[in-house]
Amino acid sequence: MAMSFSSEQPNAATASPSRLDGVQGQVNEVKVILKDNINKVLERGDRLDDLIGKTDDLADSFQRTSTRVARKYWWKEHQDDDPHRRGVAKHATAALPAFPWKQAAFQKTVSEVFSRQKRRVNEASV
Repeated sequence: MAMSFSSEQPNAATASPSRLDGVQGQVNEVKVILKDNINKVLERGDRLDDLIGKTDDLADSFQRTSTRVARKYWWKEHQDDDPHRRGVAKHATAALPAFPWKQAAFQKTVSEVFSRQKRRVNEASV
């Protein structure tokens, strides 16, 4: 059984040329619209990539700025208290030479308080 293939379509002979031209015109219009849509999607994708990059930069900037502000106010809050504490410690230390056996214990206590405070500062900044 031999099969023969024909390049002609059976309905091609019956279809009118104007109808084929109309369908071909519609196909061409759809192709143009699809190409335009693809170009728009690609352009939007590029803009979205730019927007994502700008958003990442803005998030990093916000993180740095908020950390800097938090540290600034933390230091400001603790520096306002610090001169008073040091002043009290200086005056109390100046009054202790009359009691030499108490002076060493007091200075040790003061240095422990300041070292604890310094550790807290270091832990908070990490």
